[in-house]
Amino acid sequence: MPQKNLADLDPDDHLAVFRNASDGDVVTVAPAAFLACARLTKSIPTLTPEEEAYWRDNSRRQRHVGRQVSSVACAVVGEAVYMLDGSKRAVAWTGGVASPPDALIVAVHHCETLKEARALHRKYREKGDIDYSRAQILSAYDKLGLNLSSTRLKHGEIAQALYLAFRGSYISDKKHGFDAPLNLGAAVECVAAELQFLDSIGCPTRVFFTGVLAMGLIGVGLDDAAKPFLEKIAKKAGNKRDGYMDPVDAVVFLTTMCEMMDRSRSIQFQPELFKRSLRGLVAWLDHENDGVRYGPQAGESRYWFKGKLREIDAAPLIADFRARKGIAGRRDL
Repeated sequence: MPQKNLADLDPDDHLAVFRNASDGDVVTVAPAAFLACARLTKSIPTLTPEEEAYWRDNSRRQRHVGRQVSSVACAVVGEAVYMLDGSKRAVAWTGGVASPPDALIVAVHHCETLKEARALHRKYREKGDIDYSRAQILSAYDKLGLNLSSTRLKHGEIAQALYLAFRGSYISDKKHGFDAPLNLGAAVECVAAELQFLDSIGCPTRVFFTGVLAMGLIGVGLDDAAKPFLEKIAKKAGNKRDGYMDPVDAVVFLTTMCEMMDRSRSIQFQPELFKRSLRGLVAWLDHENDGVRYGPQAGESRYWFKGKLREIDAAPLIADFRARKGIAGRRDL
């Protein structure tokens, strides 16, 4: 909503829905109602270049606005109503950077004092609901001159795959032992050649889920022999023999399972998919290199599988990948 329209808003009309809601209620309102809420600080937040790029891109993809973007929060203190979450979105919407969704989902909190409201505000800020990783990745593409065409890679939706490939965990998982967040721009530069190869084979979204994409980055980074493996996965061109699946078909079987899951289960499955598809990669590389090079233990070399691939310990492969990339000691990668 352009800034010039805000002067026409009547706060008493717009804020009544929040005052009348009970503590903990979630209400659906027009953007004007949320934009009528006051700020807890006098200063108006500013958008970083990454944030501005995120919101401009989000506005272009308006039909696909997710719950993450349309969900905000407010605090009612007496008769006043304050923004707890979404103040930067409000800047983007009122400053002409982006257009708000048709409706917002607002969590309403009733607070006794401004101090209590500010404490809640800090919690929302720490939670960091909005993920600007895609904007950082797209910025890295521009700097490197990467012109990718496959849907997922083109839109920069690869942050979680980068975390899995470089650290073996999701962004939100702290088990990887690194004390700094992944430098997404540097990570993209590090795997630019791998991304170009994956883009060249189409990298179909319904096959290259996050876990398989992470496996692909590691595979190409470790050995060119992984490229035919990934090409066959992209085409779903695996083989069966007497009820057994070759490594390609075994990975494709996992992706078919993933496609049948609901969205939340599919997201949770990705780290497991990563480790299972790595076993398929290991089997392929062992076979192509005529002997065990990447197998989990000496003497194990299996090419045909029945049922789901078992998980593999990803740490040795990630360590090898990082060593080959010359980043073994970097804390930001």
